[in-house]
Parts: sequence; structure tokens; C-alpha cells
Amino acid sequence: MEEIKRCSNCGKPIIDKFAFCPFCGKELEPKCKNCGEPIVEGAKFCSKCGARVESREEHAQEEHVQSVQPQVGNTVCTPVVEKEKVERRKVKHTTKSILTLVKRSVVAFVCVLLFALSFAGVLDFSVDKCAEYIGDLIDSNLDEDFIEGDVSLYSVDCIELMFATARHYDTEKDVAKIEKLADELSDLADDLYNSVTDDVRGTKIVLSEESEDLLRKYVVKTLAYSLSVDGYAGGAVQAEIITAGILFLLNILSTFVMAIIAIVAFVKYLSDFLQGKEDDKHAKLDFFVPFLMILPLCAMLPFSTAMSAVDVAGAMIASLFFASLAIVVCLTQRLVADAKTARTAKILVPRIATLVFAFIVVGCCFAPCFKAVYDVQLSGKSSAAKYETTLDASAMAGCITNHDEQEDEEFAGHQHKKYSEAAKAIIDQLGNFTAKEFMAGDELIAKAYARALIVDGVIAQIDYEGANMLSLGFFLLILVMVIAGFYLGGTIVGGKSAKEVNTGLSVTIAIFLLCAFVLSAVTMEIVNTTMDDIKTDAFEVKLAGGLIAAIIMSVVMIVFDVLPSKIWKKREDEISDFSNENN
Repeated sequence: MEEIKRCSNCGKPIIDKFAFCPFCGKELEPKCKNCGEPIVEGAKFCSKCGARVESREEHAQEEHVQSVQPQVGNTVCTPVVEKEKVERRKVKHTTKSILTLVKRSVVAFVCVLLFALSFAGVLDFSVDKCAEYIGDLIDSNLDEDFIEGDVSLYSVDCIELMFATARHYDTEKDVAKIEKLADELSDLADDLYNSVTDDVRGTKIVLSEESEDLLRKYVVKTLAYSLSVDGYAGGAVQAEIITAGILFLLNILSTFVMAIIAIVAFVKYLSDFLQGKEDDKHAKLDFFVPFLMILPLCAMLPFSTAMSAVDVAGAMIASLFFASLAIVVCLTQRLVADAKTARTAKILVPRIATLVFAFIVVGCCFAPCFKAVYDVQLSGKSSAAKYETTLDASAMAGCITNHDEQEDEEFAGHQHKKYSEAAKAIIDQLGNFTAKEFMAGDELIAKAYARALIVDGVIAQIDYEGANMLSLGFFLLILVMVIAGFYLGGTIVGGKSAKEVNTGLSVTIAIFLLCAFVLSAVTMEIVNTTMDDIKTDAFEVKLAGGLIAAIIMSVVMIVFDVLPSKIWKKREDEISDFSNENN
């Protein structure tokens, strides 16, 4: 009876005389692969030809490699495995993958930077404004024009002022709370006085860093006190402060979220990059980069109108620069991805054009939409002369009236007489100014009086609710800027779906701008009617070119969205054909 044993490879029972397992084909008696001579157990070299005997570990490795070879039908493919093929392949990267990595790193860097800058200075005080606040503290013969220093308001300061509008302290009921605010303001004023007196250099005040910081806090506390106590509730100033505060708060939160997402996206793509992968699963992240640039601009618009003599601070400029850099990098990477098609140039032109037009539209929101013309005889002049100043659409926000005024029964139904007389009184005061005083300091006085005359002129003709409706034009412009941010993002991301969305956004922008223009025209006619009623030719309002230019640019945006439709369709087809050819 023949001895039965089991195959060491598959474990099936086999007869001892078998040279190969009938079930798995394993050679049961090891033989020299060179000459076929049986190999003695444990031998390292063949006894006949001297060839090196393969070890069990090497043999097992070879069997493993053969076991993973692909099978086609019943045929097993067992190519010779060379050492070069079992070594780890070197990762090769395309230009697209390298640029995507650069893009992801730039976006991450910019988002982190924008988050940091959201806590820096966003609005600069002018020297004139600094002098105004310091002049209230220092009784001296110093020329206030010779005050040197930079004072900036931070986003958190603007948010603090927003919360100040919610307090509404009553001078009779909230005496203790008002006194607490006054004491805090007084203590801060003392600290500022002591610091500024040390900064006097002959006839000049050169603010130290400590004085600049104290002045910033003093300005914020003073404004917070006014917003809490002095009856701004329901008026234009409060509406502007609240709008700006919300936008600045949204900017901080948005930049924080985007910074986290951008870092995660960069780390993930870097990991895939090192493994030779090119799939950018976070491409849509680029959509929000322009939005992070536009948002602080939206916040600056209402806040700068609520306070005179403010300008864009360095942090805002830095935010605009780095966000623009990220946009350029993202767009470049996108264009390289499209470079495989034959019509890249035809795609490039409308995409860049829409970016430019969108930026122009945003810029036009800050451009003048009113031109105020004074025809008055100022002090020191022998005859009347015309003086012109411009106002942006934020002047419409001044039409928002105080809730207390709306509810004051004494003036109910008599607003025409009250505000007509107020407008006439303002015009009568103009003769007290010299031409230099009236038009100096970026026309601050001329602008302030023009805005006051617009407000009085509007309320004199229509009821409070109607006046408040006109103020919508100002807030429509903020919506235009927000939508423009999404429009820019859609342009960067590209693709058919993004283009369709952008078409809707461009139409919406044009409609909002047209509505703001109509409200501005109505405001102009109402104010001029009031001036006719009080029988004066000393003041007149005309439309400036800001909104007109914005409307024209928005129409051009629509044209560039609609006309290249066939190009976009052709691009999709070419990309599809290219992919099919390479697959």
C-alpha cells in the first residue's frame, strides 16, 4: 500500500510517489532548476552542477508574486518578475499637479493671513480728526494741523460700537449706567491727556504708540457713549454702525472657517501629491477667496459714512493685495488646466474680462452718485460763487429717521415746515465760512452740510416711512458688493454650472444697481423741490456718474456672460473628446 501524505502547499492528500501535487501543481521533491538533479534537504548548492539553491523565503516570495498575476479566462499570466518591477515606483508629477499644490499652499497662506488681518486696523483716522479729539482735552495754543500720528480702528472696535447701539440708555431711568460709562470715559481721557502732554515737541504733537492706542480707545468709548445715550436710536448713524458691525463680525468668522478649511485642504492635497495623485477634491474652495476680499470692503462702506475723516487702513490694503494674489494664482492654475484644449484663448478673454468688470462694479459703489452744488457768497468774498462737492450713495442712508422723531406727535403732519426751516437755516449759516474753511479737509464741511440738506429736503416732502424707503439704495449697494464676491468666485472656479450661476448673479447686480439709481434720482428731485419751496437757489443736487458707470459695467458683464455660451459649450466638448482620446 502506497504511503499517503499531504501537500505542504494546499494540504490535499497525495501519494508519496507523486513528483508534483495534482491539485496545486507544486513540485513535491525539490530539484535543481539548472540541471534537474534532486536536492538534498538543507543543501545550499547543487551536488551535480554547483548552482545556488533557492531558499524557502525566496521561493515563497516568488510564489506570492506569481499568485497576484492577473488571470484572463482560464489562462494564468505569469511574466518574469524583475527586481526593478518589484521596487517602489518613482512618483512623477505633471505641471498641473505642481501648480495645484502651489495654489493650495497660496490659498492656505492667504486665508490664514486674512484671518490675522481681520483683527488689525481697518479704518484710519485723519490728522484733522485726531486734532478734534485731542483738542477737546488739551487747552493750548498748539496748531492742531501739526498733529502727527496714525490712529486706526480695528474690526473688534467696530463690533463694540455695534453692541453699543443696543443699549439705548434713558437719561432719566438709566442714570447709574450712564454715570458708569462717563466715569470710564473720564478715566481714559485723563490717561490720554497725560500721555499726549509728553508728546509735545515745540509747536507740534508727535503721538507715541501709547498715545495712539489710548486715542483709539478714547475715540471708541466716546462714540459708544454717544450711541448709547445721545439718542441715535433708529437713525441713519445707528443703521450704518449696525450694518458695518455685522459685516466685520461676519468677516472674522468667515476668515477663521476658511483658514481651517484651507489648511486641511492643503495637507490633504500634499499627502495625495506625495503619492502621485492629482485629484483636487477641494477645488471649489477657491470660490470663497474673492468673497473674503469683498466682505471687509462692504463693511467699510457704511462705517466710513457714519464717521467723517476716515480712510482705508493698512490692514485693509494688505487684505486686498493678498486676496488678489490668491485670485491670480487660482486663475493661472485654472487656465493651465484648460491649456490642453485648442480654444484656451477664447475662454481666457471672457473670463478675465468678467473679473475686471466685476472689480470695476465694486469700485463704482464707492464712486460719487450725487453732486451737490452751492451758489453762495462765503465770508471774505464780494459776490456769490459756485462750490461743488460729491457724495456717494451712502448719503441716501441719511434719510433714515429717528424712531423718536417718527413718534413725536408734536411734529406729526408738520414735517414740511420743520425741515424746510432747518434746511434754510443751514444755507444761511454758509456765509459764516471762508472758502478755505468750507472746502478744506477733503471738503468735509461741504459734504456734511450737503448730506444734512439732503436729509432735511427729503423729510420735508414725504413722510418718515417714505424717507426710510429711499435709504434702501444705500443697502442695495452693499448687496451688490456681496453678490460681486460670489461672481468673482464663480469666474475663478469656472465650468458650465458656474457660468450659469454667474449669469444669474450678473443680472441680479444690474437690477439692484438700477434700483439704487432710481432711488437716487427720486431723492434728487425731492431735495430740489424742497429748495424751490423755500425759494432758494443756493443749493442744488445733481446725479454724478458713480451709479451710471456701475450700471454700464454690469450690462457689459451680462454681455460677456451671454455671448461666450457657444465657446463654453465647445470647451466642454473638447475636454470630453480629449479625455476620451487619452483613455
